Amino acid sequence: MRNYYYSSRILDIPCKVCGDFSSGKHYNIFACDGCAGFFKRSIRRNRQYVCKAKEEGTCVIDKTHRNQCRACRLQKCQEAGMNKDAVQHERGPRNSTLRRQQMSSFFSETRERIMVTPPGGVLNLTMPKDATMFPLIPPATFLCNTMLTMPRLPTLPLAPILPPAVVNPAAICESAARLLFMNVQWTKSIPSFALLPFSDQLLLLEESWRELFVLGSAQFLPLTELSCLVQACGILQRDENHTAFLQNVQEFQDILFNIRHFQLDHQEYACLRTILLFKTCFEKPSSSSNPNQTDVKVLTDPRKVASIQDETQLTLNKYISAAHPGQPLRFGKLLLLLPSLKNVSGNTIEELFFRKTIGHIPIVRIISDMYKSQPPSNL
Repeated sequence: MRNYYYSSRILDIPCKVCGDFSSGKHYNIFACDGCAGFFKRSIRRNRQYVCKAKEEGTCVIDKTHRNQCRACRLQKCQEAGMNKDAVQHERGPRNSTLRRQQMSSFFSETRERIMVTPPGGVLNLTMPKDATMFPLIPPATFLCNTMLTMPRLPTLPLAPILPPAVVNPAAICESAARLLFMNVQWTKSIPSFALLPFSDQLLLLEESWRELFVLGSAQFLPLTELSCLVQACGILQRDENHTAFLQNVQEFQDILFNIRHFQLDHQEYACLRTILLFKTCFEKPSSSSNPNQTDVKVLTDPRKVASIQDETQLTLNKYISAAHPGQPLRFGKLLLLLPSLKNVSGNTIEELFFRKTIGHIPIVRIISDMYKSQPPSNL
């Protein structure tokens, strides 16, 4: 199958600010989505940043260090030719509900602050030379830039996942919010997914968001244990009957350990992510949670979805045979690992990462709103 997931013509043009892959022209120059979004937020909010380097204005701004100094990044955006007038005259987003406004602000702030040092300097998220740094979560384009394009390998390696010396729950939750947002963007970037009926797109996303989040947590979040998040989320103080919750947290932690035990590469993660998304069997609604709910979840075009999943499994099998010839059972073991991801409940994820920020709004509703409001990704 040909590489239809991104245009090589665009990706061949680097971002004039950081040198990463360009996603097209933004505010008069070729730029990546990260730098374009940073520039837009900075101009719209009239942000004034201060460089903390000894020699002001000398910070290196590239795809690895672009989040280290916002003052120098904004300066480089302007020097590269980004036009602030284009931002000011650009029509702003239209949100139809209070919930969408709340989450738009939340995820926008999360994306901006994700690599900023938390208060008190407990954990520096900006210094790549620091061995305790959180691994940088890449843009959504990276999640699918290897999808069904074998034998091409990723060209954007990530830092290894290392347990931080001091865990900052707030920073982890911000990373989790970015991961959630990134998964939504990723689905938008898949042409075969966008060609499905819209009802099927929403159903697949809503049914797979938990598994995609768990898989992404194993790949990108620096979590070796979840006890710090349990203490920080406050559920032990709010709810006396938290035994089931703690058991599910332990299962979540075990799943993360099992996934990382395989030391998956980016190609394998990309294929597993697609297999999880393109599914044809869904969990039945719980009669205990909603006795009146009798809706049966059915795809409009299940054959198309099944064919994409089958093709991805074949692709993964071929890749593993070539990349891991000494592990003939690896493919089967990875597929057997996937059903366990369903065991992590949405409530557990919400309590650990999002409850303090968004209250009791179900994540699945937020994801649906995000998907409906996000424009198609230009890959």
